[in-house]
Amino acid sequence: MKIITRYMLRHFFPIFSVALFAIVGLYLIIDFFEKVDNLLEKQVPAADILSYFFLKVPFIVSQGIPMASLLGSLVALGILKRNRELIALETAGIKATSYVYPILLTALGLSFVHFLTDETLARNMNQRAQQIWQKQVLNQKAPLSWGHENVWYHGQNAIYQIHLYNKEEETLEKVSLFFLSPPFELSGRLDAKRIRWSDNQWIAENGLILRFNGSNVEQ
Repeated sequence: MKIITRYMLRHFFPIFSVALFAIVGLYLIIDFFEKVDNLLEKQVPAADILSYFFLKVPFIVSQGIPMASLLGSLVALGILKRNRELIALETAGIKATSYVYPILLTALGLSFVHFLTDETLARNMNQRAQQIWQKQVLNQKAPLSWGHENVWYHGQNAIYQIHLYNKEEETLEKVSLFFLSPPFELSGRLDAKRIRWSDNQWIAENGLILRFNGSNVEQ
């Protein structure tokens, strides 16, 4: 590894680690104070309370990686610029790509880690945390099960965004449909809290339809 690469990463990773730790800590503190009354009211065992918050940590980490990466990059380069080290590098004939690429490649690697964590460990553990909440606090005997989350699908003349699919109730939760007209222009949009299948047709609940006609928008 080149000296410049090691030097840049030595500035980036401490800031990234502190930012990620702060994001996770703040999230847990806020979440704890928002839900501690409900947990104590339902007399949830201490072991289940600890398990609930512990199981949410991978999800919080996966959500915090992008923000921590951005902060790490900006602050690291800002410190180097403040100390005039970037000017020294340019004076020595070192191109900007030599000290920017290490951070870009590291951010790319972190995005890959974020994707793997979010799609595997974080999702499974977050669902287990939600099961504890539903069983211990909401008193639901059979916790809801989910198949897919945040699905995007490009169908015929429309793009579908499905936030959540409930297998047990066979409903789509928090759905947005973007209707397209040739050549790939947005002609309408449907937002619904829930869409369910009934009598061989989809029925939207608590929805809003917008139709776009040039600069005009109709509800």
